[in-house]
Parts: sequence; C-alpha cells; structure tokens
Amino acid sequence: MKALNESKNYFICSTQRSGSSYLCHLLRATNVLGRPGEIFGKAKAISNIERKIGISSENYELFAKEVFRHWRSSNGVSGVKVHYHQFEELVSKVRLGKIFPNIKFIFIDRDDVVAQAVSLYKARVSGKWSSDHNAIREAVYSYKEIKSCLDILVSEKNKWKAFFSVCGINPLRISYEELEVAPERKVSLICSYLNVDVKEFSAENALEVKIKKQRDVETKEWIDRFRQDSINDWFKTND
Repeated sequence: MKALNESKNYFICSTQRSGSSYLCHLLRATNVLGRPGEIFGKAKAISNIERKIGISSENYELFAKEVFRHWRSSNGVSGVKVHYHQFEELVSKVRLGKIFPNIKFIFIDRDDVVAQAVSLYKARVSGKWSSDHNAIREAVYSYKEIKSCLDILVSEKNKWKAFFSVCGINPLRISYEELEVAPERKVSLICSYLNVDVKEFSAENALEVKIKKQRDVETKEWIDRFRQDSINDWFKTND
C-alpha cells in the first residue's frame, strides 16, 4: 500500500477535556490544515464514515488511509485527533510506519490537571460535552469520582509522554492555557511546524464562538474544594 504524503499528515494527540475540540475547530477554520476530528475508536463515527467514503473498516489500513485522504484540505494537509487509548487501538491494527511514515505529532496538554479532571467529571455526569449540548442530569460534587478522572488523565498523559520518549519523537506541544489566551499565535505555530502557509486568521471570526468555555463559578469552587480535600486526604489534616 502506497504511503500518503507523510509531510502533510498529523495527529493531534490529546486527553479528554484538554481543549482538543477547540483546537480542531480552529484548524478546520483555516481551510489549509485539513478537517481534523475524533474518528478512530468511536463506533458511531466509524460507521458514519464507512457510509460516507464507501469503505469498510474491516480493512483497517485502507480505511485509515482513506480517512486521512477524505478529510484533507485542498493543499493535501490532513489531521486526526486521537486520545491515547484510541491511538493504541489504531497502531494495533495498522502498520503506522508504512502508510504514515514520518507523520507529525501535535500534543495538546492541559497544565492544570485538577481543572481538567473536574471538567471531565462534570461532562461525564451531565452529558454536556460541549457548550452547545444540553445537560441531561445535574452533576454533584464527588471527591472520589473527580480523583478517578484525575487518575485516568494522568495515566493517559504519561502514556503519551512515554510513547514520545521511547520513539524519539519531539511533538509540537500546545498547552490549553496558552491556546485559550492566544489562539491565533498557536495556529500560526502549528502552520510553521507543518510548513503550511495561512492567510490572516482570526479565531473569533472563524469560530463565531461555536465552542465556548464552560467554566463557571461552581467549577472554580469545585477545583478549590478538590485541592483542599486532596490535602486533607494526603496529609490527614482532618481530625
């Protein structure tokens, strides 16, 4: 199987609630960085794409290749977002080095893992994964459940870092916090990393705020409460 043009393909390596959906929206809006989204490891998305491109995922190498080909921009650039467990499944099914040699990696991470864990817990319970989704139930603070989310996130972050380290890969790291403050600057950095020219780009105009921050007063209170509960748990400060 002939490899795709490896210099124009990339993975967005992510963990849940890291700002990866926001980043994908920004990159799609440039019209020169493909149409990245979360596909692999999601049964519904795979089924929809099978119908759209007319190729079964039973031949996963051909399917993976066509996913990148179908969602590329006119300049041939294409990217896909993957969480680590999705990436792990993908590489178990395809000869990654054969069909995507020298593919590039963009690692989006969130420095404040506690805020990330609170966000993940609230999304899981409420079903509100995006600002344009309606909550199906109300989330109630739970130290145990937020800690479980934090443990999952730390594990996935460490697996990504181990993969990069073992394979000698130096990904372009984008932090959620920096992306939030300067999205245009980060998009420009990604363009330089992929050697792609982009015209003047405005994140505000491109998105028309399709994705809004879901952080609120309650979330901030939960973050502070979880930090204090963690101190109490670790140092047994309570009587």
